Amino acid sequence: MLPLQSVEASLAELKRVNALGFNALGFKAAAVRPCFWNGRYPTLPEFDPLWRELEAAGVVLAMHTFPSREALTPEWGQRMAQAGGYSGQGLLFTDEAVVYSPGQFVSNSTAAMDPAIDASETLGFLMEAMTWVTVVVQTGWLEKFPRLKAAVLESNASWLPLILARSSNFSNLFAFQRDNRRIRDPVEVFNERCFIGFESDETMVYRLWDVFRDIAIWSSDYPHHDAEDAWESLHHMAELGVPAEAQRKLLGENARLLYGIEPVMTVKERIEKYEPAILPW
Repeated sequence: MLPLQSVEASLAELKRVNALGFNALGFKAAAVRPCFWNGRYPTLPEFDPLWRELEAAGVVLAMHTFPSREALTPEWGQRMAQAGGYSGQGLLFTDEAVVYSPGQFVSNSTAAMDPAIDASETLGFLMEAMTWVTVVVQTGWLEKFPRLKAAVLESNASWLPLILARSSNFSNLFAFQRDNRRIRDPVEVFNERCFIGFESDETMVYRLWDVFRDIAIWSSDYPHHDAEDAWESLHHMAELGVPAEAQRKLLGENARLLYGIEPVMTVKERIEKYEPAILPW
């Protein structure tokens, strides 16, 4: 885990582990949260030295989403206004910077209406992940680091085709705002450089298996309360007719390709009868 509250501390930690040897320690990825910290987002130029170091080390950038707990300041609005090529659009109906963590907004709104409902998990992780993907594919951010591999984790995957399609459409529609600065097609660049984790109950991934075949990685949120096992995934894949080759990619081969790991078969049969332990408070 890299502490994004401080770019300098993150870079120092990355260099420390790199000096010891990522492979020797067994690390295949460095995990970060795409959140606002100290008024900064990890795609801003201040973070570039960190991603260059990660790229040089050949380690996967693992974007593990989480709703940001930080409100944005007027300085952010000033930064938007001063950005090169800024046309005055983007603030919609006000001159003030109206920027808010999308995942946290859902949680706060429902908490104010009915404290018995916790909506932080419903859309919180998803919306932060959607934000990160949209930002990196529509700005050409990934092209600054041509050897960097990125994974979007614990945020589901069913939303990805819609986000990439809209990013592609609007990148083309507003190309004139970039003063002929070419941005590669978001669908193309994501499929070439990124992977995304999905969970067993995401039947949309199986229905669109041809879209996800080369970029999706099965994952489990175990031991969290919403976790599913791989057998649940196998059941849905068979039910929806996912080809065997695609099943192998989704359930392991894509992960091995991304992380450079060897296959290990540990569990071969599903545990049919299982009663979780009830622990005392």
